Amino acid sequence: MRIPKKFVDLIDKISKKLDVPKEEIVELLEDNYNKNAHIKKEDLRFIKSWRETKSYLSAVYGTLRSRAVMKYFYPFGDSGKIDAIETKYIPHSLKIGFKAEDGTPLDYRETIFGRPNPNYGQPYVGHEWEREIYGFISDTPDFKNPRIAVIQGQRENVDKVADVKLWKFYKVRLIETKTKEPREIWRACKATNFIEIPAPRNIHEIVEQFNVIPVEAIPKIYEMNKDVPSFNQPVYIFKGYVERIFEPKEDSDNQMFLLSNDEATDSIMCFIKRWMKLEIASSSDVYIFGTVSKWNERIVINVLGYIPGEKVF
Repeated sequence: MRIPKKFVDLIDKISKKLDVPKEEIVELLEDNYNKNAHIKKEDLRFIKSWRETKSYLSAVYGTLRSRAVMKYFYPFGDSGKIDAIETKYIPHSLKIGFKAEDGTPLDYRETIFGRPNPNYGQPYVGHEWEREIYGFISDTPDFKNPRIAVIQGQRENVDKVADVKLWKFYKVRLIETKTKEPREIWRACKATNFIEIPAPRNIHEIVEQFNVIPVEAIPKIYEMNKDVPSFNQPVYIFKGYVERIFEPKEDSDNQMFLLSNDEATDSIMCFIKRWMKLEIASSSDVYIFGTVSKWNERIVINVLGYIPGEKVF
């Protein structure tokens, strides 16, 4: 099979955009070419094989025309499917006093996705479903310079992040947002497809690159953030072991457990969403990712995700 020069250049561009080796694309093209042996005219045989190759790449890696870029991701937390209006926007409207005379919270968002919000100043209507996956993101597959980030699946793309398994390494195409503080946010899109890759590094080595906070230092973190809403706090990493796990109440979305360490004289209550499932036993080491707040006058951690530590029982 002879590949015309313009298609050699296209293969090179697609390879870079999708992070797929050129050899793999050529091999796929050759397979399709061989399957199309019944087409006697060589130029037509090649074109059909090329189109089938592009179709396959689009199905697996996402549409080639998307402005999504390839990133590398290790997920450690899942918000579950939530209604952003109920959990984020209405509480914030009430907090800033943006409401009608009768107390009805009003939509404070002047723009949505960069466009004027036609519902601005009006009562909220309907639902806005979203799901957030927390994890380490990297520009390169070696994860030498990872960052903590959030991948959001919103509206029609909410199911793009529904089946992501935690604690695995992936490559995935995402849309960049301007939001970098306090959390770096990326959006799922039609081109988003999580493709598992071999582990490039030990995950505990990656975690220890960050500022990991011991249990005894958590009160200081609370003092730094006591006037900051949880969703506006950075994601902190806390290290300890699971001291005790409480049975979840039937009417609660949360499960509670205590975080401690061998040198601490006290323990910290942690709240984790039930659908996240605490898949480690008491006395096991754990890295907790989350924010801090107070509950019943006690400092607590709002768990966004976790990674089992080195000593797991």
